[in-house]
Amino acid sequence: MKNLHFLFNKFQKTKNFLCIPIIFLTLLTVHSQIIENPYDSNGWSILNPENTSKILYVSSSGDDTTGEVYSNTATEIGSNPILPAGAINPFRTIAAAVNQISNGEAAWILLKRGDVFYERLRNIKNGNSLTRPIVYASYGPGSQPPLLKTGANNGISACCLGTQHVWFIGLSFYAHTRNPDDIDFVNYDGGDGINFFTANNQTTENILIEGCTFNFYRSNVIQGYRMGTIKNIRVRRNIIRNNYGTIVNGDIKHSQGFFTSNIKGGILLEENIFDHNGWFSKAGGSDDAVRQATIFNHHTYFYHTENAIFRGNAFHRPSSIGNKWANTETGDAANITIEDNFYNDCEVAISMGGNDATNPHRFKDITIKDNIITSPGLSQPTNRTLGWDIGINDWDNGEVTKNLIIHQTSPSVDNGRGISITGENRNLTVSENILYNLGGTEGIRMSTLVSNTNVSVTNNELTAPTSLNSGFMVNMYDGNYTSLISNNAYELQDDTANNFNVSGTRYSLNDWMSETGATNTITTVYPDPSRSFDRYVSEVLGLANRNEYYQNLANINYLNWNTAYTASAINKWIKEGFYGDGTLSTPDDELNASTIQTYPNPGTGILKVKSSIEGNYQVHNQLGQIILSEKFNQYNEIDLTRQAAGLYLINFYDQSKNKIKTLKYLKR
Repeated sequence: MKNLHFLFNKFQKTKNFLCIPIIFLTLLTVHSQIIENPYDSNGWSILNPENTSKILYVSSSGDDTTGEVYSNTATEIGSNPILPAGAINPFRTIAAAVNQISNGEAAWILLKRGDVFYERLRNIKNGNSLTRPIVYASYGPGSQPPLLKTGANNGISACCLGTQHVWFIGLSFYAHTRNPDDIDFVNYDGGDGINFFTANNQTTENILIEGCTFNFYRSNVIQGYRMGTIKNIRVRRNIIRNNYGTIVNGDIKHSQGFFTSNIKGGILLEENIFDHNGWFSKAGGSDDAVRQATIFNHHTYFYHTENAIFRGNAFHRPSSIGNKWANTETGDAANITIEDNFYNDCEVAISMGGNDATNPHRFKDITIKDNIITSPGLSQPTNRTLGWDIGINDWDNGEVTKNLIIHQTSPSVDNGRGISITGENRNLTVSENILYNLGGTEGIRMSTLVSNTNVSVTNNELTAPTSLNSGFMVNMYDGNYTSLISNNAYELQDDTANNFNVSGTRYSLNDWMSETGATNTITTVYPDPSRSFDRYVSEVLGLANRNEYYQNLANINYLNWNTAYTASAINKWIKEGFYGDGTLSTPDDELNASTIQTYPNPGTGILKVKSSIEGNYQVHNQLGQIILSEKFNQYNEIDLTRQAAGLYLINFYDQSKNKIKTLKYLKR
């Protein structure tokens, strides 16, 4: 089975032995202050049974009085603890199993797959070391993870003396009494899926939460006092959905997908999927207020955090912000990397520096790169009409590079910002970003009224293939910023709309360049820029719509992990539409070269076609629209002389409507 993750030192062949054909030159790799374990060929952390002293099994059909504690060499265990070789005696409750271990032991507590437990994980003991942790995982041949129904309680709870060397892998947590659509619904009272708190002078470290699902909690929290130490936290490949607020002492408490505070020693969020967190229903409706979206609820809220990596996560439909970063002191949030994430339908995608701006340069050494942000403000949970993408405020040394900010198509969004630069920044580079098809949205907004040092906005590409409505390509509230913007590319469908603003005066592109000295470089021609999340859902996943994608997230877990639903897969497909990688043409092109020949390409609008068969062709523009559909035979010409310069996709079909060739044609 693909999700049995072990590394064995002796590569012997037995019928019970699972051989992982991976060789690691080093056991651990260090990135920033995050220590990453070796992963198997499917990307999961590898467990080594030789590094455990005790193995305990728990099943809903077990017995706490007869449950046994096994060594890793017990004959009943065999070579693979996940699939024991012989009959075992499991405990019935998790609590009884936990009572058999002590702090500092390297124990595995394995819950039976497919079983339901009405328990939470608490009284968390400390493991032995980085490589000898306490592990909560699963066992058995079942195809469903163990499910912990925790009601209004926390799913995993550890307070307050610090927790070290504990891993949670492949478990499902469900606040079943909080789901109004569940027969077990009681009320809206609820706890957190994860709740770790670290007191002053205590340490929490080497915590791995991987392949788990958390559904209908209030939040997931790892935090501590300023004098505590929190380090090496890894949150990987989890699915976090449907969190919403609760009431404590009469007050509605905010809800987040994941909240942290005062983590200084490193946290990794990698390949997680966040969906619909912070709200159950839209604001302002007849629903109970505790379930409604608010402007205070987000997918992630990181406060006073250093040494953080967000990599390959998908953020769908938050109450408000995808990633909110807050800080009040100069340099107290530092060394943060956000890369290759997918942001879909966020009121605000990334906000790095809102709230208190009393102190300058609060965020130090920041990198935001290779992300995709799309469909901002589509659902409007709080009923606001915003679609903000990347917010930069009070940075000291940072870069925002090679991000795709695309397809703001909701007509109700009238307050949009692609990249917004405010506050006091220094040593900031904003470059090589592509902003495409942002209706009603300001492309680049600079509204800082204080000094900036060494700020550069260069080599970005802003394209409006349709009317921008009332949006700005560039909106500068201070004319002094004109020297910061250089060597960017602008392409507008409508160049008469005065879509450039300096200090309240609107200009057309040509007038703005004359006024500011800015230049317009040659715009890149994109292979297939209409690629979108909706097209991915339809063309790649074969689903009816994005709602079906969201519904399917409920069925994905550690045992059937589907990479096609992850940010990396979505991003790769969409990026091919802008950067290309040689895969956009069909593999039949070369085979059909002798059947259909076309030339010249590139050309000025007349494409000659020579064919040995008859059929039909369709020409698509960069928005994916069919602009020409005709028959072809032995000799033809496709006339695109009346079309704008750019890239077109031409599909050829035989008389049975089978696609036989796809051509990318570049009109100069």
